[in-house]
Amino acid sequence: MKVSLEHKMASVRSSIKSEMDVQDGIVAKLRQIVAENAEWRDVECEKHLDYENRKVYFVNIEAGGRFDERTMRFDEMQVELPLDTEATPPDDEPYTDDESQDAETPEDDGDCPI
Repeated sequence: MKVSLEHKMASVRSSIKSEMDVQDGIVAKLRQIVAENAEWRDVECEKHLDYENRKVYFVNIEAGGRFDERTMRFDEMQVELPLDTEATPPDDEPYTDDESQDAETPEDDGDCPI
């Protein structure tokens, strides 16, 4: 009977110690928030590139706040072009091979005016 009670006491001590460790972690986190006067959280944000002003800034999606504005690096100033797709002609004036043959070109008579 005594052995059974000693095992039960060890189990209760272990359980209480784990609960105390959890509480110590919460206290440490709150202590850090108070010391830094800020709480760090992971939030979703979007990166915006302002080419006219050469600025990069981020926007918090949830709050809509703009933060962390900085000057663009040279690699960010370069706009990427989709080179893996074939270019299509504009709809208003499609180019055809027939048009280039119909264009009049002046013939060279061999006399140089200079």
